[in-house]
Amino acid sequence: MTIQDVITLVDDLSPNQYTDNHKIQWLSSLDGKIFHDVILTHCGCMLYDYPDGGYTVADQELIVEEPYASDLYVAYLQSKIAAANAEIVKYNQFATLYNTAYNEWTSWYNRTHMPKPSGKWVF
Repeated sequence: MTIQDVITLVDDLSPNQYTDNHKIQWLSSLDGKIFHDVILTHCGCMLYDYPDGGYTVADQELIVEEPYASDLYVAYLQSKIAAANAEIVKYNQFATLYNTAYNEWTSWYNRTHMPKPSGKWVF
């Protein structure tokens, strides 16, 4: 799923005044968190690509793939928009949806990828 796919879906579901650049930054921040907190802690992390400075264009592929991507990224952007608009009730709803989607994806990732060894044990 590309950044533009997510932005288009969010704009259709929740019309808003925020630019694509704001949304790219928000998604870049989320993928940076996912990359550093989850991907890099497991073997095979070199299979994933996250640019050092984050995303800059909307045609880049996001890290999380379907069937988890749309739920995760859409709820995240909707929660960021609601927070920026000070719509607390909507924010709480979207944040709950995002947290559920994030937990489902991380659970799947942890089940299907071997964690990196933590080092040698010395007794």
